[in-house]
Amino acid sequence: MARHAAVVFVLTAGCHGNPTFSATQLATPAPSSLTLRAVCEGGVVIGDQGFIMADAGGADHGSAWTVIREAKSGAANLRAITNDCELIVGDRGTVLYSLEGSDYKSVPFADIDLRGTSHSGGGWEDGGILEFVAGQGGLIAEGLPPSDPLLTVNTGGGDIAGIATCPDVLAIRAAGGVVTSPDFGKTWHDVSPTLDVLRGVGCAGDGSVAVGDNGAVVSQDSLSLKLSVDQADPPSNLTAYDFELAVADDGNIFYRDVLDIDDVSLVASAGPVRLLGVANQTEEVYFAVGENGAVFKITVTR
Repeated sequence: MARHAAVVFVLTAGCHGNPTFSATQLATPAPSSLTLRAVCEGGVVIGDQGFIMADAGGADHGSAWTVIREAKSGAANLRAITNDCELIVGDRGTVLYSLEGSDYKSVPFADIDLRGTSHSGGGWEDGGILEFVAGQGGLIAEGLPPSDPLLTVNTGGGDIAGIATCPDVLAIRAAGGVVTSPDFGKTWHDVSPTLDVLRGVGCAGDGSVAVGDNGAVVSQDSLSLKLSVDQADPPSNLTAYDFELAVADDGNIFYRDVLDIDDVSLVASAGPVRLLGVANQTEEVYFAVGENGAVFKITVTR
């Protein structure tokens, strides 16, 4: 059932001319009983029971929505979507693919729970485009469009909980720790810069950023490949990251200054809603999604 929109919280992101942010809950067709788990930069939102909807508001982002797939009891929960909206993965080996970000087709896959996916513009010797899929038992890479058989990439064992290519590959382990690859999955380097569990990973202007419990922020510079560890203030449990924003399971929204990466500051809140996904739509607009079918439009004033 759709809900009425309401502005919930506004803060100023630090000083020295930093932007300000406001979060507004949107009225959408997402059932309030559903958990929404991710959103892409093209405005496609995915969630439990196979639910998919897309922003149809045009320049007025979030003012209208189209349901692509209704939620169905027993359908696999969808967990992750590539930033370009082309690939969706979920429980029980669910893989959905669409070039248009609308008419998603099922792709045969092994019966394992998938937790992350990322698009890469580079790849193997033939220079092909890759889609990375993360889940139980490690990481799997395949060509675009998805094909069968799939190419299994060895990350040294252990389940992978999320992945980003910005442009180098950074993946997070379900049990904690970070796996990096500078050559599109040919070789992997396992590092553990923090004892905190990491729950989300995304791209920033300077490389990849992974976020997790106790405000953990782990960044990888795309030039030096060095990892640095920072902490959000206050130390909420962070669940997702995109470009310059992180969201948390207590509804807090944090800004990471791309010019001062040690500055990770609270800038807005969605109240008590547990947020699980975030993606920028334009330079001035983000969507954040979470439990209870909640979708928030985060507006940036620069």
